[in-house]
Amino acid sequence: MTATASELGKYLEEHASNGTFVCYSEVAEHFLIPNTIKWKDNPLSQLCGFLDKEDTDAYRPLRTSVIVLKDGIKKTVPSKGYFRKLSDYRKIPIAKTAPEKRRVHGEELQRLWKHYGFQPKTE
Repeated sequence: MTATASELGKYLEEHASNGTFVCYSEVAEHFLIPNTIKWKDNPLSQLCGFLDKEDTDAYRPLRTSVIVLKDGIKKTVPSKGYFRKLSDYRKIPIAKTAPEKRRVHGEELQRLWKHYGFQPKTE
């Protein structure tokens, strides 16, 4: 099954409203897209780009913010491409260091979670 932008958008919105992350490989598996396709040729690349533009045009936080790389069992930040797109759309410098990436990603996540009604628990 190849996902449509609408299907991917709804899938990412579910994660945003629950405050959960999903790895690129998990998205590919969910939509039955082979994980062996190079990113530039992968249908998810085009769909994510479409959603990012749609969100930017609608002045919304990027839904693709819930998609992260996976480092062993630890889920981390999104790929370099995410930060390039975010830089282009938000007119901010590209985050390059790990602390910058965590900060920039965290800020976009906070906006996304708020937009979709997720409230992190505070202690």
